[in-house]
Amino acid sequence: MRNIKELFWENGLPDKDFASFWFCIEFVHMVHTICERMVFLMDYDKIVCNCCQVTNGMIKEAVDSGADTLEKVQEVTGAGTVCGACLENVRNLVEQFLKEQK
Repeated sequence: MRNIKELFWENGLPDKDFASFWFCIEFVHMVHTICERMVFLMDYDKIVCNCCQVTNGMIKEAVDSGADTLEKVQEVTGAGTVCGACLENVRNLVEQFLKEQK
């Protein structure tokens, strides 16, 4: 199957610079869409906080139950409250799960 960029160039629609630009825009859009959907492919049983044995699913449950900040998720789950090594991952999960709700 030929890609869109080849079709543009073969048909001369429009010039190559515009076709390259358009292809890049489409690629960025595709990557963004994949990243937004990654949370659905997530392993909810994976441990995100080793100190408290908190899983991705437990973070999601906390957010779904109304914990709408990192601090509230920490209160509910304990994630990120011992050594802090997982704090950035927990923060990213909270943000992703909150975005999912909108």
